[in-house]
Amino acid sequence: GFAVPVDRVNRVVPQLIAHGRYQRPELGVVVDDRMSRLVTERLGVDGVLVLRVEPGSAAAEAGIRGSRVLAEGNLVPGDIILGIGDRETRDAAELRAALERYRVGDEVRLRLLREGRLIELPVLLQ
Repeated sequence: GFAVPVDRVNRVVPQLIAHGRYQRPELGVVVDDRMSRLVTERLGVDGVLVLRVEPGSAAAEAGIRGSRVLAEGNLVPGDIILGIGDRETRDAAELRAALERYRVGDEVRLRLLREGRLIELPVLLQ
């Protein structure tokens, strides 16, 4: 046998009954742990580097910024997600785990590092 945490059951089962499937809450960002670690270690922070923001996503609607590569090949880091709500996000797994606490349509507060400044943005999850 196996065990399923009750909080997961309480989150998933009502959606299965109502819609026939579970819809994960998403930000709509592309991240990579290896690249994120390289950038965040250099900056001395713990967080998840946003490589790209999907058009039309929750992240795009909230104004989250992805990274850019300049013509000479240098990376200009995008936003770094430091946390969601009261949870820290040091890597992609922690980012996914933090999102799993919410439902599609929930508004969450993202803590970001943007160009050396700490900011908070409200994001409506899709």
